[in-house]
Amino acid sequence: AVVVKDTESTYAYRHNDYISLRTYHLDDSIYGYYCHTKWYDLGAHGTEGYYYRYFNTRTGEPISTENLASDVSSVSAYLDSHIRQSDKARGILVDTIQPNDNFIISDDGLTFVYNQYDIACFAADTIMCFVPDSIIKYCAK
Repeated sequence: AVVVKDTESTYAYRHNDYISLRTYHLDDSIYGYYCHTKWYDLGAHGTEGYYYRYFNTRTGEPISTENLASDVSSVSAYLDSHIRQSDKARGILVDTIQPNDNFIISDDGLTFVYNQYDIACFAADTIMCFVPDSIIKYCAK
């Protein structure tokens, strides 16, 4: 498993609203956290978000897509093609789907996470797209 050390906390701060935080070390050089938020502000519906961030423990710098890929356009093409072929395609609101810095690192690749309204309408919900290690390694710096 990727998670070496894990802590998790959940906080309810209003009725039907909460934040869940999880921190973990992937190895000696990568520290990450995951934040899941869910809230309702008396509109037509509530909303939620999933946020993943990673840091290089040696430099303190955030780890971004640009740190991982020298050819971001190849990753973008892969994401754009696969997401547009999914059942979420009808709700897409952008011309080109770009990799973002909200991704999950796993042993066999990256999963890019797009929250509601990031690239698609609310009804499309959260969109996740796995990019296999073969694509990332091809692009890795």
